[in-house]
Amino acid sequence: MSKTIANLTLPLVSLEIENVLDTYHYHPYRQAFAIPELREQLIAYVLNCVPACYAMIEEHSNLEADPTLVPRPLRDRLRLMVREGIERLVEENADWVSHHIPPEISSGSAPSSWFG
Repeated sequence: MSKTIANLTLPLVSLEIENVLDTYHYHPYRQAFAIPELREQLIAYVLNCVPACYAMIEEHSNLEADPTLVPRPLRDRLRLMVREGIERLVEENADWVSHHIPPEISSGSAPSSWFG
């Protein structure tokens, strides 16, 4: 079989965004970056901050992000840029985020439907 060069950067960025967001609170971070517009901004931010990463793969194989193909310093930089991008975009888009995400309600003050 023949081999081809594949750009792993976008799949790795997407994977790292998921991994990093899993360490953040649901509100507002994970909820905010579930919005496609903000997610795309985060992906663009990170892609502009890290070098492209390529690998040789079988021509007809399914391209999946394999972090072990990337040198450790690049993975660390990628993770750092994702965290920086999350903080920066939430701060820069605070008004927009507050209009698109309902405020978090504590369960103590929410009305109960238990009584019907």
